[in-house]
Amino acid sequence: MDVIICNDHQGCPVPVDKAFPDVNFGLLTRPPNSNIWVALVIANRNSFLKSGQPTGHYSSKLRELNTLGFYAAIVDWKIYIKLDGTIEKSKYLDHVIKEAICNKN
Repeated sequence: MDVIICNDHQGCPVPVDKAFPDVNFGLLTRPPNSNIWVALVIANRNSFLKSGQPTGHYSSKLRELNTLGFYAAIVDWKIYIKLDGTIEKSKYLDHVIKEAICNKN
């Protein structure tokens, strides 16, 4: 499962519900404009090697999304579910998003 969010160049959220035509849903698609499009890939506990690196499938997915023009990052579900409350979860997601934007390959 992936979550796509978008910010304009001033960092303000932009609605994404109408950005992608229905016919392209599920297909590889580039971001529709030059805004900052972040793709969060939700990964379960079996998605990581013992080293902490994502398995081949998730690693490939991140590379593909970045190549298409997204800022891709993995949300580690085992970390997310252990966080207490909305504030901690929001801080974790904010950190993941900022890392994706700063560290795009």
